[in-house]
Amino acid sequence: MKNTIMKRNNCFGLVTFLLVIFVVAHAYAGIDEIAIFNEVVAWTTVDAAQAATDQIIENVKTARNIKIVNRTEVANFIAKTSNDRTIDALILFGYLPETVYAPGNSQEEDSLIEKFIEGGNIVMNTADYIFYVSADGGSNGENGLKTITDSNFDCWGVDDDVFKPTADGKKYMPSLPAEYNAPRPIKKSQIDADENWEVEISFGATDDGERHDPIVVKNKKTGGRFVIVRQTEEETLDRGAVFSEIIDNYFGLTINLTENYLSTDGPEGNESPSVGNKFSVFFSIVTPADLHHFTMNLSFDPSVLRAENIEYGDFLNAGKNGLTTNSTPVIDNDVGLVTSISARRNTNTGINGSGNLMKINFEAVGEGSTKLQIQNPEFAESKDQPLVFDEISTTTITVFPVRGQIAGAVTSSSGKPIADARVEASLNGQQVGNSVQTNYQGEYLVDQIYQAGLTTVKVSVPGALPIPKTEVEVIMGQRTKAVDFQTIPETALQSVTDSQGFIRNWLLLGPIWWEKDDTRLRTNQLSPKAKPDALVPVQETEFREIDPKDGDSGTGLAQNLRWSLHVDQRRREGWEWGSQRIRPNDLYGQDDDNYLVYAHTHVKAEEDMKVTMQLEHHGVVVWLNGELVHLEPEFRCCVYNKQEYQSFKSDRRMEEITKLELQKGWNSILIKAGRYDFSCRFATSGSVLGQAIPLTNLPVSPQLGAATASIDQPVSLARGAFNLELEKGLNMISLPVKPDQPMTSKTLAKELDATLVIRLDSKDKTFVPFVPE
Repeated sequence: MKNTIMKRNNCFGLVTFLLVIFVVAHAYAGIDEIAIFNEVVAWTTVDAAQAATDQIIENVKTARNIKIVNRTEVANFIAKTSNDRTIDALILFGYLPETVYAPGNSQEEDSLIEKFIEGGNIVMNTADYIFYVSADGGSNGENGLKTITDSNFDCWGVDDDVFKPTADGKKYMPSLPAEYNAPRPIKKSQIDADENWEVEISFGATDDGERHDPIVVKNKKTGGRFVIVRQTEEETLDRGAVFSEIIDNYFGLTINLTENYLSTDGPEGNESPSVGNKFSVFFSIVTPADLHHFTMNLSFDPSVLRAENIEYGDFLNAGKNGLTTNSTPVIDNDVGLVTSISARRNTNTGINGSGNLMKINFEAVGEGSTKLQIQNPEFAESKDQPLVFDEISTTTITVFPVRGQIAGAVTSSSGKPIADARVEASLNGQQVGNSVQTNYQGEYLVDQIYQAGLTTVKVSVPGALPIPKTEVEVIMGQRTKAVDFQTIPETALQSVTDSQGFIRNWLLLGPIWWEKDDTRLRTNQLSPKAKPDALVPVQETEFREIDPKDGDSGTGLAQNLRWSLHVDQRRREGWEWGSQRIRPNDLYGQDDDNYLVYAHTHVKAEEDMKVTMQLEHHGVVVWLNGELVHLEPEFRCCVYNKQEYQSFKSDRRMEEITKLELQKGWNSILIKAGRYDFSCRFATSGSVLGQAIPLTNLPVSPQLGAATASIDQPVSLARGAFNLELEKGLNMISLPVKPDQPMTSKTLAKELDATLVIRLDSKDKTFVPFVPE
């Protein structure tokens, strides 16, 4: 698939917290809020996406609000609107922001984008394949759509397919061309076969009715929708018009919400106030009905909160003075009651839409929790026709003792937010505050710290090198901010097992040719006595201790080959099943079953531990710390997803070598495998339920030496194998690197079989030639 990607404080002392109470009375039609993300696009350009965005903003009349959002804002929009009892929409231009879905499909459930759809909202996508492209290109692939929708849908089409508007397309979308191409459509047969989804409406299809674009696909249980709109690389000029027509002509007529809600949403969790904090409670309304007047009371626990004053908002007067008459409420902090809260328009007409009804300012006076409970609410239209609420909810405000907090962010070395990093704080070796995980923006807040002092903050990221701890001063009643962390870049010689426990960096030696299937794994191809035509081949031994370095020559049948570092770049693209496999066939380009490869690396254990090795392979021999622990000629490959691995009945489940032991310190692993895929990881010997638990973050180094002495700092590669093309005649090679072992001109000349070595004398700053004897 071709992917073209284009790119374009919280104080803690006296904090103002917002408590928003919504009245949602939906009798109107249409989408409530629309967010458009065009900061990064795929299969189109930023300029073209902006032009379409301008058309949408100018043309759409039925949505209450339309705004353009960036990576951070789109996550906030989804978090705010997913369950606000309205139907909201997100428009994408072929790129799924990594702030709402972790690239690589590692969030199988509970991603922000999935919660948004499950909340009954709409995701509309144009240009590239929906949910396919995210950070680092097509890292989600076709499994992005499958994972987010829990389906087996795909959007693979035929490049020369002809699409025509359906009857509904002609009715609702006059901007659709009479004929057009849609190479990334969705298939009706797949939707019909899924018990959770249905075709709500199709605006364009192939003549056989199988492939559709544009189309609205709706979840039967949640009411959530995803909409495919002109998924093509062509610079179509109708995208903005087509989006506008779907929103106004279709959704504007078909989305009808009729239930009324009076609900509350107060500060909670990390944003809860401490004793002494002052905060405001905002009462807001969203209603399609013509509200003319209202009255209500509010109760609370006076031992926890103290009401200070009330300010009426500008919803009823539409922002103009003199249009309303507002009563003066009575505040009784002895019993915890605010009465006579009322406002009335001075006209014969009401007003609909959204806005603030009023604001009540509170002070937190004592530890504990209290309900803010609305009492005797009466909301009515101009002719006293009441607004009847289906549900009236309450909110609970929790007031903590005076406490400290630590806030910051965790990012990658390139500045990308790291979600789900674990953050803990300790004082004098004892944990303080709550253990938390970073959010989609990489941010964290350690709360409920009740001891002041120099506090140690530790961050751990699955599949990343250990991050050095830091110490910060915590003061009661304050938030210590900007305690930020950055992951350490991995190197070829220094990494850890990934977030699923797999070893990704190896020294490889291959491809080695061996014709006979029945002796391929049992024969020692690295023995100096090995011969491909031997009647009795040299056998592999039960003990094999080797310690190759990058660039070392092989032995035996591999004497003309060199060990070379394999650094798996795909781990930087996010994790999904399949990416953990080492693929010698792809690396060496040898499409022949008779080739094999040796792989060598080391893993470090903090203590002696019993482990299970889990493997995928097409025939394998394994040595651990020089001892032969496994020989299996039959293939065990490949697990395609986590559910398949967890199924004990699956014949594809990874092979397990049990009752192994990793020694404290570095442990060597040598694997001999066929030319096809293989993968390797360690797991604990098993949980109570019998399920092995992968060991993530084990230090990995394909070759040992000074580079592995410290894992707190990144190291560079000091020794390497490089493929060079030498021209006939004299060739000069410059090596501005420091080797693992000190070298002289003589030893370098011998290593390279060079006829001339020119050395820089750093003291005299002159070049000194050396000609070998």
